[in-house]
Amino acid sequence: MKHFQTFVIFFLFVNLLPAQNFTYPTLARGSKTCEAIVPKRWYIKDSVRGDLNGDKKADLVVIIECVDTVLERSDNIYKTNPRILFILFKTESGYSKMAQNNTFILRKGEGGMVDDPATTLGIKKGVLSIMFEFVRDHTEYKFRYQENNFALIGASTGGSDGVSTIESWDINFLKKKVKHVVELIGEGKEKTEWKTFKLEKLKKIQKGIQ
Repeated sequence: MKHFQTFVIFFLFVNLLPAQNFTYPTLARGSKTCEAIVPKRWYIKDSVRGDLNGDKKADLVVIIECVDTVLERSDNIYKTNPRILFILFKTESGYSKMAQNNTFILRKGEGGMVDDPATTLGIKKGVLSIMFEFVRDHTEYKFRYQENNFALIGASTGGSDGVSTIESWDINFLKKKVKHVVELIGEGKEKTEWKTFKLEKLKKIQKGIQ
C-alpha cells in the first residue's frame, strides 16, 4: 500500500528539471480549435473526447509531445521528448483550457523494460481515465472535475511477477479504502484484503488553473 501511494503521488507532483535552454510552454487559455493551441515544434500524440463537466458537450483531453529531445533530471539525467497533458472544455466559440500538467504523462525512457509505456486515455460517465501499460503490469488513474479542478478519485495497478503470483491494488480516494488482491498462479487461490487510510484532501491534476 505504501509503495503504491508513493507511486500515485510521485507522478502527480514529480519535479522534473529540464535543461536550462528548455522551458515548458504555457498553453493558450482558449481557441476555436485544439490545433491552434498546440505550440510550434509540438504535435498531438493522443486525444479523447467526452463530456467531463456535465454540459453534454464533447470536451477534449490531449497529450502533446515536443519534437525536440532535451535533457531532464529526476533521479537520473536522461534524454527524452517532453510531453504535456491538457484538458479543454467545449464552448460555444471553441475550446477553453481547464488544466495543464507538464510531468504526469510518462516519457520514453520511463517505462522500465518496455522503455516507452503505452498510454490510453478514456472518458466514461464524466470520469477521465489515464492508463500506462508496461511489460507485466499496468497502472490506471481516474480523475473527476470538481471545485474547478480535476481531482484524483481512484487509482489501480496490477500485474504478474511472471512466476507465481498475480497481484492488484485498487484505491478509492473518495472512500479512503484500498482493495489488495493476490492470486497464486496455477493454484486458483485468491486472497483479498481491505484497508483504510487517511487523506486530508484529494490530489489535483493541477493546483491552479493557468
